[in-house]
Amino acid sequence: MAVTRTFLGWDGPPLERACDLLLERAGAGGDLSSLVVVTTASRLGRVMLGMLVDRAAGRPLSPPMFVTIGEVADVVLGEQGRVAGPVARRLAWERALEQAGELSALLPGTGAGRGGDRRGVAAMLLRLHDELIGEGIRFADVAARGELDDVEAARWADAARVQARYERELTEAGLVDSGLSRLKALESGAVAKPGGIVLVGVPELSGVARRALLLSGADVEAMVAAPPGMADLFDELGMIRVEVWKGREVPLREESVVFAEDYAAQAGFAFGAIAKLGGKYSVHDVVLGIPDAEVGPHLERAARRYGGVVARSAAGEALRSSAPARLLAGIGRVLEKGTFAAYAALARHPDMERYLLRQLGGNREERWLAAMDEYATKRLPGRVEGEMGPGSSEDGQAARVLREVKRLLGSLLRGSAAPENLLAVMRQVYMGNRVSREDPDAAPTIQACREIQQGISQVAALPDSWRPGTGAALIRTVLEVCGDKPLPMPSTADVIEMLGWLELPLDPTPVAIITGVNDGSLPESYRADAMLPDGLRSRLGVPCSERRLARDTYLLTLVVKSRKHVTLISGRRSSDGKPLAPSRLLFAADARTVVGRVRRLCESTESTAQLKAKEGPGVRAGWVERPRVEVAAVTSMEVTAFKTFLDSPYRFYLEKVLGLKEVARPEPEMDPMAFGDIVHKVMEQFARGEARDMADAGRIREFLLDHLELLATERFGSSPAMAVRVQLEMARMRLEEVAQWQAGWRADGWVILEKEWNPKGGVALPGADPSFRVRGQIDRIDVKEGDKALGAAIIDFKTGESADSPITTHGRRGKWKDLQLPLYRHLAASLELPPDRLSLGYVPVTSRPGQVGFKPGDWDEEDLADADAKAREIAARVMRGDFFDLGKRPPLEGTLAAIAGTALAAARKGEDDE
Repeated sequence: MAVTRTFLGWDGPPLERACDLLLERAGAGGDLSSLVVVTTASRLGRVMLGMLVDRAAGRPLSPPMFVTIGEVADVVLGEQGRVAGPVARRLAWERALEQAGELSALLPGTGAGRGGDRRGVAAMLLRLHDELIGEGIRFADVAARGELDDVEAARWADAARVQARYERELTEAGLVDSGLSRLKALESGAVAKPGGIVLVGVPELSGVARRALLLSGADVEAMVAAPPGMADLFDELGMIRVEVWKGREVPLREESVVFAEDYAAQAGFAFGAIAKLGGKYSVHDVVLGIPDAEVGPHLERAARRYGGVVARSAAGEALRSSAPARLLAGIGRVLEKGTFAAYAALARHPDMERYLLRQLGGNREERWLAAMDEYATKRLPGRVEGEMGPGSSEDGQAARVLREVKRLLGSLLRGSAAPENLLAVMRQVYMGNRVSREDPDAAPTIQACREIQQGISQVAALPDSWRPGTGAALIRTVLEVCGDKPLPMPSTADVIEMLGWLELPLDPTPVAIITGVNDGSLPESYRADAMLPDGLRSRLGVPCSERRLARDTYLLTLVVKSRKHVTLISGRRSSDGKPLAPSRLLFAADARTVVGRVRRLCESTESTAQLKAKEGPGVRAGWVERPRVEVAAVTSMEVTAFKTFLDSPYRFYLEKVLGLKEVARPEPEMDPMAFGDIVHKVMEQFARGEARDMADAGRIREFLLDHLELLATERFGSSPAMAVRVQLEMARMRLEEVAQWQAGWRADGWVILEKEWNPKGGVALPGADPSFRVRGQIDRIDVKEGDKALGAAIIDFKTGESADSPITTHGRRGKWKDLQLPLYRHLAASLELPPDRLSLGYVPVTSRPGQVGFKPGDWDEEDLADADAKAREIAARVMRGDFFDLGKRPPLEGTLAAIAGTALAAARKGEDDE
């Protein structure tokens, strides 16, 4: 075995120099197939392969095998049996905890070893196992160390028993743990001999990988990303010497170090640094470093806002955020909770929607998703038991969707946890989706389906006794184990890649902007690990804070030396306001430099290049362009819609003409409209029933409360949610007050003439275009002593807490805010009510004693004539399509505000006011 070191220098991208050397040695034949090239990340291997192909320029090329530092031991040691996948390993740890007996030292007072919540403990032990086995250390080896105190020794002895049981569980299932099998191969001396191994820019290796390389007998070349004059700072395999690098200064230029206030400010400074380059580099020449992944979402937003480009993690999107994983999670919620809300959320998933459209034979214009939201808002169903009861047409649409989802889930809903049944469900949803493997946009979905299928199939291959007991538990296990797996993202032209810390130093881009340069992220800290604190790590010889400091000192030096432009951004606070410590690497300098940086850290935020939001296509300063939507002429209006037009003609256009409706997520309680509806329904039943002529408050109260109970049971079932029960009690209190008022009102001689009065087809508006109709429904019309000649009252019941007078809510001559009550006169015109003895008013249905009563609008004839004139003016504008005026009270939040452009205006006004 020969071990050689080659120093690549750092006056340019080390990967380019490494590729040049490999091609020189390959000669004219270009045969590198006998070599194994080891890099710190799989992406770097792909970059090197692309460089080799480009440099070969049509010459023959047989590329080497590229592996990561985590895979090199497997190449040397070979496969040792049927390796357990991640899901099988996780389940094996859970079983080992269950079977290991008393674990009082490891799990004091939890009982997790005997069937409690084992998932979190199993995940912790799996993580520790992988890290220590990678260094050639078993839990029992830790327990046997003499310097542990009694508590630590007992804890590790418990963990060792679980680890031994874990290995037995795998053996009985015919599986092996890859880490344990490598360790056994090393102990037995059973190794393969690759043709040659080249380490490219690898600063450290695990203990097992290092021993495997030295034992293999293969020729090993370490290509070190450093100049030859620094040879003493690296060992025989090209790894860093910790004792030397941990105390070295990092040669940072002062202008390259920036201190920002929070994550959003860090992102702004990052794109400010790019702006300072003055367009000299393309987006492909810039890389964003994210040692702290929490900065990533802020960089993505800043990229769209300031650069008009996309910032994307080079590692890809986590599987748990993919469409198939979200579908699987939605199925899990249905199986676990069984609530209508869970079914509705699942039906809303785009892939489930496509499946339902295929099965139900509908199209995207059908309203069944909205029907489910409306059903949930109106009836507030809890857990779905049996079939949905009869109701409106919307209820029927919701029932169709619910039945189809239940049919799809079939045996899973009946308690089956069979992996093959879950796979069958996923196949039914996705087999009708036509995607091409060549379509880059489809790659994440295809890969996610493949990973999920593999995870579920791992469970299917296990003994029945291993499998989770429910479908929900099976889904939870698969997503917990596979959820963080990265998925490839489609490549686009304007993308700035975000790289993790280990990938960034060898990336060949000339510009690096590194955010999150804070202690705990750069360098990484191990001090918070309860089982394996930093002191114990150091004593065991496994990665510890000191080793991370040395490694990251070297890597940051490499970044600075091998690039033309580097910016390091350190934040003062996290997103939740917690203070952040700057990276100690920023202070690896002489005393004078350290003092200057500390002073800058303590000063206010520094200035950066002026940034301006980049305008996309169609975006203009000021108000939005008119939407180009052809609509039929509006020839009728609800009386309540006049208020919408008075507030904002454009909102009227969006809501009443285009029919846009902002649907909120169904809540576990009645919204104001649903609450008002149930009270109105009770009042309608009263107006229809025999109690309408009573003047006895007790009997009226009994009638109202009995009908409230019946209606509540019909809508919400016999066991409504606690929030709904509270609201129903509030409704009872209000109806009790109504009973008192109604008894007194009847005793004064008022008799119900009409209820829910709604002239079919609407009525003409006097003086307006004859084709224009006014529509609406009047809650009640009462007359005095049964004789309308003695007096009449048009009543609108209001269920809000406000008891404002109609004058306050509507306004009057020249200052109208609402026209509802004045226009009711025209809806009731056919009843020939006496104008001089007609009252228009509210009955506020509140729970405040004495506040329920008829509140008339004190308008005179001139006021009412002016209201009619305003209504005619609005009718004329509506008929000619004059909607494009934001008005005095446009929407200021939500989707409608975003369409109108008023949300941004409101935000800017708030900023200006500060």
